[in-house]
Amino acid sequence: MEKAKKNILEMGKDEIRSSIVSYKMGAVDNMVLELNTDGIVDFGKFCEKYLQRTKDWTAGRLEACINLKKDEAFTPEEYTAISAGLRDLAARLAVYADEIDSAKDE
Repeated sequence: MEKAKKNILEMGKDEIRSSIVSYKMGAVDNMVLELNTDGIVDFGKFCEKYLQRTKDWTAGRLEACINLKKDEAFTPEEYTAISAGLRDLAARLAVYADEIDSAKDE
């Protein structure tokens, strides 16, 4: 017999996050929620740089992710470009951190 799915109210925070990020739409939505709302990454500007798309286009794709409209969300190629852009940004941030660590004190 198949184990019944847990009600969201019965799930812990980590379990809910794992469920959300197990699908690309949820993973992107979660990333934007955490980084964009904290003011760390402007996802509209991120998509302008890494996907060569406008903020309005990005907002439409994110809205589709939130509403689970797969046909209107990002394409597989766009998801790949988003993850590649995040890796590029992470590498750039690591270089800046290394430069700060290795710089002389004043």
